[in-house]
Parts: sequence; C-alpha cells; structure tokens
Amino acid sequence: MNALSTIEGSAFRGENYGASVPLVRSFLAVDRTVNTWGKLPRDVKDPWSGAHLIDAERYRKNMVQNFIDNVLVPPENCRWTGFKEIRYDLSPEVLEQIWDAYLREFPKSFIIFNTRCVEDVARSGWWRNWDRAEVDKLVNKLDEAFEKFQKANPTRSVVVDYDDYTADVMALKPIFDMIGEPFDEDGLKERFQARLTHGYSPSRDQALNAEPENQTPEKEEVEKEEVGKEEAAKEMSQG
Repeated sequence: MNALSTIEGSAFRGENYGASVPLVRSFLAVDRTVNTWGKLPRDVKDPWSGAHLIDAERYRKNMVQNFIDNVLVPPENCRWTGFKEIRYDLSPEVLEQIWDAYLREFPKSFIIFNTRCVEDVARSGWWRNWDRAEVDKLVNKLDEAFEKFQKANPTRSVVVDYDDYTADVMALKPIFDMIGEPFDEDGLKERFQARLTHGYSPSRDQALNAEPENQTPEKEEVEKEEVGKEEAAKEMSQG
C-alpha cells in the first residue's frame, strides 16, 4: 500500500477487518440461490419463495459500488483505489473462490500478494505469542495459495516478497508493469525510509524495553493490548 501511494491520483486504504470477504460470500450465496431455486416461480408456502425474483447481477453491481463509495471512499478524480488485508485464515478452496470473485466483480481490479519469510513472521508483533508450528502452517498454506492463484491469473495478480523489495525496490516493478503505471524508483526509496505507524510509538517501545522493576502503567497497558491481540488472532484462526 505504501508503494502504491506513489501512483498519481491514487487513494489506497488500510485494513477493514476483512469486510470484503462476507461481501463476496453474499454474492456466491445469492448466485447459488438463483441457480438452484430461482429458475421457476414458487408458492408462498415454499421455503425458497421469491427466489426467482432475485436480480443477482444488479445486487452484485450495487453492492460493489456501495463498498467502493462507503468503505474505500475514494476522493473526486481518483484514478486508483484499493485496500490491504491480512485476515484470510480460510481454507485454500474458499480463498480461491473469494479471490476469483474479487477479479470477477471488480472487473478492473488486480490482486497483489505480499509474502514474508516465516521465521520473520514468527518474530513479528503478536505472532511471537503463537505456537510456532501454527505460524508455520498458516504462512506456508497462504504462500502456496498465493502462488497457485497467481499462476492461474498471471495478468491480474502478482506475488512480491517483503525481503526482496525492502532490499531492492526494483522487486516491486512487476506490480507497476501489471497495472500499466510508471515506476518511480526514487519515490519508492523515499517512501520506504518512513516507518509504518501501526504498533509503534517512541513511548511504547521505551515501555516495552523497560526493566520489570521499572515497569510503568503504560507498559502494563501495552502488555494488556498485546494479550488482546493474541486472543483476537486466536479467534480469527478458529473462525
């Protein structure tokens, strides 16, 4: 997202707790309803009464525009918009359905898969509190799903590796080639000098590095927050 913001006329957004997943799942559910029970009119006593009246195409079109207008909220004259998301702890089969729906329902869209070495993921943020075997399983599953989907959709998706592009921004050039935008190497280097703000503040890092006997109320709150993140992550993995 930080790299894409170098594109003129772009407005890329952050996470939204996976709001797009139930959206596209509703598309699949409506299609299934129409295709299975909506071919003929049904009596009012029928459990699927009214299924033949569903306009699945109009529903999808309106909901896509609703998501763009009210979740992404692009400014006037915006040329590119989109979002990042990390909440994809689903089976590979479901992930493929979700991503296929993204490309189908957002017809001018592209998907960028961002991967990272599992050892570094395991040391990052709340992942430190996860069982290492579970981290390995999740990251490897997603990496395999990324690669499989990208190979099946080479003109509308790309996989980039965190270690590659933080070492050399030229590793991001395939993204810009795919979407047909100029590659601003100097602009990207400047962007990558700025640290992301999530989970970071000078006082927060100072509190986390404090000795136990010098623990401050701020550190206690930080630790509580980290536990909350761990529990949220566990709930996500069990969903």
